[in-house]
Amino acid sequence: MIEKTEFGYTGSITDLPKEVRDNPEMAAAAAFACTVGAEAAQGEVVLSESKPCELMPTCEVCGKSKAIGVASVPGVPYSAAYCKECLEANAHPYFILVANTACCGGFDKTCPEWQDMVRDTLAYLGKSAEQFEKDVAESMHDEGVYFSQEAFLEAMRGELKANKRKGEWNDWRPEPQDLILEIEHHVSKLIASLLIQDDSTRWAKVREASADVANYCNKAFDVYGQEPEPKPDEAA
Repeated sequence: MIEKTEFGYTGSITDLPKEVRDNPEMAAAAAFACTVGAEAAQGEVVLSESKPCELMPTCEVCGKSKAIGVASVPGVPYSAAYCKECLEANAHPYFILVANTACCGGFDKTCPEWQDMVRDTLAYLGKSAEQFEKDVAESMHDEGVYFSQEAFLEAMRGELKANKRKGEWNDWRPEPQDLILEIEHHVSKLIASLLIQDDSTRWAKVREASADVANYCNKAFDVYGQEPEPKPDEAA
């Protein structure tokens, strides 16, 4: 649905009637919805060749051109102003790419789609992969990601050791329904622990429950999150 506001037209560009899309001032003031932003970034949406609307801010990617709209950065709960050239180049705000990559634990721990976004952005902005990795490492250090990860992994290992009497964890190959029940059970325990009002007892309960949830999610990833090898007839 397209609505007209004091700043122009907002909504999805695909919802704009043709006469609006073809009008330079109207099209330039359109703000894109999240999914449309992702499509536009991949060059699947043909944008107007119009001059930027004066009401629109400067592009948050290049910091030079006037933006033609506001789009959600794919995979991130953040909306940024984009110019036409940056959208078509699949280039995104550098600081967002650094911050989210750091939150994921590093470039090699991100999905292929995110890695493509990073590569395209670095190429368009003329930045090196080495500089990006350095900025990500500094962000991880500044935010304490390294320490948080290690503490969390230690808590996960601790829960596995405490429950070793129940059987060998690495050999356990649960059915999907069994995993679902376990995850639901431990998520419920985590929610209950978060609602504890006494800080002196809550932390230990939250630590235990969150580690349990993570362990079962990790088991789901190990057992069912791996790409199957092609069958002999498919590989031929």
